Amino acid sequence: MLAFGLLASLAAWWVTARWEDARRMAVFREGAEEYVRALDMEFRSLVADVESVADFYGASVTVSAEEFARFTRPLLRRNPTLQAIQWLPRVPESDRVAFEARARRDGLDGFAIREQSVEGLRPAGRRADYFPAFWVEPLSSNAAALGFDAGSEPQRRASLEKALASGLPAATPPVTLVQEIADQRGLIIFVPQSPADAAQDTQSEWRQGVPGLAAGAIRVGDLTEKVLAKLPPHGIDLLLRDAALDAASGQLYVRPSPTRGSGPMPDTAVFFSDPRAYTARIPVADRILELRAVPSPGAYPANAWPTLLLGSGLAMTLISATLIAQRRRLAMQLREREELFRLFIEHAPAALAMLDGELRYLAVSRRWQEDFGLGDRDLIGQSHYEIFPDVPASWQEAHLRGLAGEVIRAEADPFARQDGPVKWLRWEVRPWHRSDGTVGGIGIFSEDISERKQAELELRRYQQIVETSSEMLVFFDRDLRFQVVNPAYAALRQTTPEQLQGRLVHEVVGEETYAEIAPHLESALAGQAQRFSLRLPGADGRFRYLDVEQQPFRGPDGAVLGVVVGFHDLTEVREAQIALEDQQARLAELVAARTAELLASEAKLRTIYDLLSMATRTAPLSATKIDPP
Repeated sequence: MLAFGLLASLAAWWVTARWEDARRMAVFREGAEEYVRALDMEFRSLVADVESVADFYGASVTVSAEEFARFTRPLLRRNPTLQAIQWLPRVPESDRVAFEARARRDGLDGFAIREQSVEGLRPAGRRADYFPAFWVEPLSSNAAALGFDAGSEPQRRASLEKALASGLPAATPPVTLVQEIADQRGLIIFVPQSPADAAQDTQSEWRQGVPGLAAGAIRVGDLTEKVLAKLPPHGIDLLLRDAALDAASGQLYVRPSPTRGSGPMPDTAVFFSDPRAYTARIPVADRILELRAVPSPGAYPANAWPTLLLGSGLAMTLISATLIAQRRRLAMQLREREELFRLFIEHAPAALAMLDGELRYLAVSRRWQEDFGLGDRDLIGQSHYEIFPDVPASWQEAHLRGLAGEVIRAEADPFARQDGPVKWLRWEVRPWHRSDGTVGGIGIFSEDISERKQAELELRRYQQIVETSSEMLVFFDRDLRFQVVNPAYAALRQTTPEQLQGRLVHEVVGEETYAEIAPHLESALAGQAQRFSLRLPGADGRFRYLDVEQQPFRGPDGAVLGVVVGFHDLTEVREAQIALEDQQARLAELVAARTAELLASEAKLRTIYDLLSMATRTAPLSATKIDPP
């Protein structure tokens, strides 16, 4: 019996000791995974915010400083972990001087395109094109970055070029921000604005057509602290690094556990040598960050009851009760975490749904039910295909690929419900995994972008109207630069719309014509519509007569953003009028000449008559000889 008790105690001690180790590791992994989920969601949200800035530019003709601030400040309030949001226009070398001058006129005193040097910022050297920080929010804490050319530094340039080449978001490796005043490392996310003509023939043409990029600057240390401060504290030391680089150059941030207090910083070698280390990968645009986590010393101490079990078989009942209570506490903790997860999904500000391996709902957000018109219907446990019997085959295939472990997404996909209008959705299907690594189901993220898609379609329709109009139409911005030119006007100038866009009016029409139309342009920019006639000399020496109408173009706030100009060609009518006037003048000259001849003939006849009268008075007519005249 003693041997049995000893063996039972040893067996119980061994089993419970292993279980305790597993429990501590499970709690540690759960805390680490919570950190990973929070950071992954934050980085995705930041990338989406920077993409929205690029989309905002793509949907706008021009963007002023006020409009940029009005659009970005809500993003910064929602995501305070963004150090800065910037707009980087592409500035060719040939436009540099004019661009800097225009920026200073727009209120950016002392603005210049600059680059980093050992002594600090200096005017940028010459290169084919520049990508300076033109609009920056918030400006007060990021003024040092204003004018900095992101293409002047090799690491930034490489990521910037990758974004231009792919048309997708790209992130830099760890860099020191220009506005950095401490010793933190950061990341910059670049998102290119699609060019006006996105269907360019070659990659080079596509790149040259990109007007600029939106950029988001992140101080990774600040981001990590702000995100994890919202979560319950765990006894976990963290290392965040760039997975593509070595340990030294790829290191972004080391975060000691809050339970360390004022103790020493963890040695970075521990993150690679500790067998308990937990590793996860977090995508940020096109880069992969690696999070390594290890338990902080003393953070997960082993319970003493397995040792007590070994010492006394009489304590078996007590230890068993402790085990049962411990398991109940763990089950309660698990239920609490499940409830917390359910509440997080339900109240998430996005359309989210978690499904099991048979595509039954496990959790769903209120936004999901609102976006798809499901009201307060209870979806938990129901099949996704019973709720949406009209799911297209392509989406069903995406669900199967997600269950196979693949991440699938679409940026704009139409969804036609049988009982409603067509919706345009941006969606992503991502698998979730059980603790053994197998796929347990999928999560679906959906965003209704119908309004944005409709706006894009409307904009494309208006562009087609302008491009196909037989009337000559152009749009000048407040700097009197051609921003929109239709083919009819370009044909008048014997060039193409692309060659006119961005050029100043006086460069195209010439100084003499510009002097004639300048007062009208000033009045139109002041908000007064104009209509007048204009005569233009042609390359063939023939004059063109135009009826010109100028209308102010106003923004949502009523401010005049530029001038829309329409030209109606009256050349044929005017030439016919001039020809008629010439013909009438020649007829008048002929009548005058003929009248002069008649008057001369009349004078001669009068002379003859006078002579005859004199002859008849002095002698009979038959005896008078009159010499012919």
